[in-house]
Amino acid sequence: IKLSREELSLPKDKFLLAVIGIRLDSEVTEAFLDMLAQTYASGTHVVFAGEFETYDQLCNQNEGLKLHSSFVGYQKDILALMEVCDLYVNPPRIGGGFSVVEAFCKGMPGITLNYGDVAASAGLDFCVDSLDEMGEAIKRYKEDSEFYHMMAEKALKRSKELFDSKGAMEYILNEMEQRELWF
Repeated sequence: IKLSREELSLPKDKFLLAVIGIRLDSEVTEAFLDMLAQTYASGTHVVFAGEFETYDQLCNQNEGLKLHSSFVGYQKDILALMEVCDLYVNPPRIGGGFSVVEAFCKGMPGITLNYGDVAASAGLDFCVDSLDEMGEAIKRYKEDSEFYHMMAEKALKRSKELFDSKGAMEYILNEMEQRELWF
């Protein structure tokens, strides 16, 4: 499947942040939304995909979210969605971990807090310690094309490492044993 920004009603001129999950109702917190709001001025637009029943309600309460985000629902081909977005952004959560790898295999870098399954999959190059750092990193990805391309190359390399089944499983199990929180 090939998707386009136009057919998903996504803005053509914005830096699209992909937030993917099947538990977005509980994972998209006020603190996470506040951090995202700080990136809007630099030209970002958030694309939520998955299950997010409270999205419309949140938009009715948050004008910035309404103007600077879209909910594209559950996507059968998440790889096709990754091709139209610019940066994978992981909300604070434990669990998940595969959608970041899907982003990486499409050459899209990502950003996550330094705990949980997504951090274990992404690797330290793509981790930050706080939501404030995440907001600053998003702005850097948007504004520094040299940095973006360097991280996109690292993402592709990381996806190849993770799709090395034996090596990836050993790495992930080791990372999970080393981390405080994992699902």
